[in-house]
Amino acid sequence: DAALDMYLYHPNTAPFVSKNLIKHFGVSNPSPAYVQAVAEAFQTGSYEVGAYQFGEGKWGDLAATSAAILLEGENLSVSLDADPTAGSMSAPLIKVVSFMRSMEFTRTGHSRLSDSMLAQHTQDYTGQHAHTSPDQFSFFSPDFVPPGAFSVANLVAPEAWVSSINQVIGRLNGVAALIHHGLNNCPYGAGLGFQSLSFNPCNSDIREPDRLYEDSVGYLSYEPLDIND
Repeated sequence: DAALDMYLYHPNTAPFVSKNLIKHFGVSNPSPAYVQAVAEAFQTGSYEVGAYQFGEGKWGDLAATSAAILLEGENLSVSLDADPTAGSMSAPLIKVVSFMRSMEFTRTGHSRLSDSMLAQHTQDYTGQHAHTSPDQFSFFSPDFVPPGAFSVANLVAPEAWVSSINQVIGRLNGVAALIHHGLNNCPYGAGLGFQSLSFNPCNSDIREPDRLYEDSVGYLSYEPLDIND
């Protein structure tokens, strides 16, 4: 217990934990003032914004720390949207899943035949797959500095570690396959294959629209209410 207390209450712990949590919550290059505000919330166990107060006043209170990360002015500033280095890149897998959710991904009966919705080879296209991190430190280093303008400005972009040109193109092809064929193993598809002998969804045409997704794990069901939407 004494050793754990030494680490927890060490003066470097609060800013170190705060900076890394901020990075994971969407700001890759937080300012020193932002890190300090979150570190103070971690140390005091309290964070106030307006009439609201978060935390129970205990050292390391994660409710106060999380509130500071999400509600601090730098995270909410609209003016920073004009800065291309503000915020962070989304991890590839999060991009794909977010797209599926926004387009109302709907499962078919085949989804019950597998423990995973996305096939293992998805990692070849996107650079990520759930539970396949190469080590305990995730898919990328939080201190990764990509070449070019970021390197010149000494800014980090951790998610760029898994965003090579081949992976970016692979993600675009995967999304296109998802739109046209549903989630299956058609070329560039990220799903599993359940193709029947009588019908191949990869070669289907408009004459059989009702069968287009029958051999897929799922499909995008979103339909705009108006053609102009």
